[in-house]
Amino acid sequence: MDWLESRTIKSISIIVLFFFTWTFGGGFDIAYAINDSSKGQVASRKSKEQKPEQKLQKVLEDIEQILKDTTTDTGTKKNKLKTKKADIAKLDKEIKKQFKETEKKLIDAGLLDEILQRHYDFVKKYEENLQELITNL
Repeated sequence: MDWLESRTIKSISIIVLFFFTWTFGGGFDIAYAINDSSKGQVASRKSKEQKPEQKLQKVLEDIEQILKDTTTDTGTKKNKLKTKKADIAKLDKEIKKQFKETEKKLIDAGLLDEILQRHYDFVKKYEENLQELITNL
């Protein structure tokens, strides 16, 4: 029993208990949480600034709601849809600008022609879908 009462064993036990508690009790997580929360504030500011494709998605959802609304008369719906059509035209310019920037990045990076062709195919599909949407509006 003498070994249980020795100062060395008690000191080692306290140190091991301290580090065990510190490690598994979340002591290291405090600094990480502070750092992570500051990144979250920056990310939340960036997320408030919607990208053109997010804005376009919102406009499309608004159009869907306008068309589903049975309480609004046809004339009001037409006016709302004309406004949304103008919004789409503005967003289309921004999105096409992003496509050009992406194309430039792909060319500058010297990626395979296959990847560049996929980009061109995507842009073509986007333009076809957009034209169909505008025609239907």
